[in-house]
Amino acid sequence: MKILVTGHRGFIGSHVYEHLTELGFDVDGYDIPYDIGDFKTNKKYDVVIHLQPTLPSVKLSKILMHFGKTM
Repeated sequence: MKILVTGHRGFIGSHVYEHLTELGFDVDGYDIPYDIGDFKTNKKYDVVIHLQPTLPSVKLSKILMHFGKTM
């Protein structure tokens, strides 16, 4: 089974990627901004596990500051 894990360099994604690999699955990882230009979209995947944040340019500290001011 061919699996794509987005966000595979993050905390959760790295554990998911490692575990699936240990189980013998054929796993590819993709992570913005590290893999831009390296990813080949002509591959077909049976499963996509999307763990990549939707806004990679927004830092967690800015999000926490925003919620700290609005709560």
